[in-house]
Amino acid sequence: PSHEGITEIGAVVLESGEITDSFHSFVNPDKPISAKITKITGITDAMVKDAPSCKEALIKFYDFCGDGVLVAHNAPFDTGFLRVHGERLGLPFKFDYIDTVPICRYMLPKLKRHKLNLVADALGLGDFRHHRATDDATVLAKIFIKILERLNEDGITKIGEINNLIAGERNYKNLP
Repeated sequence: PSHEGITEIGAVVLESGEITDSFHSFVNPDKPISAKITKITGITDAMVKDAPSCKEALIKFYDFCGDGVLVAHNAPFDTGFLRVHGERLGLPFKFDYIDTVPICRYMLPKLKRHKLNLVADALGLGDFRHHRATDDATVLAKIFIKILERLNEDGITKIGEINNLIAGERNYKNLP
């Protein structure tokens, strides 16, 4: 986040197990997009040329989020970009969030790696355009629905109870 700009923001709203709204914005990073990022995401300089600035996009995104709890797969990566760029622009990151990676490790212990596309595949959610913001958010919402079902089966009804379940006998503060 300290070296690269944000190029795309995507999110969906999940209410009562249904996607009810979505947000998408390309973001002009004010510098050329590296070939590596274009290879991973498919996003080119031409796609972001006329996109909102990072500040404009973050204001719209934060407004879209309201006071909701954010859910992200490998949340430290995504929130790192929001924190660094937001603080630089006077838009601090003030959201509570859930990282689904440790939950997926708990739910799917036989998977060797828990990347978003591998978890989606293991749960039979089909193909999607991985590394595209709204597509990732949509498939993560579907994964999160399955997570909530499993947590409910385990008697978890509050966000604050998730860490204790995953940690078991271990101290959750020492887990990733």
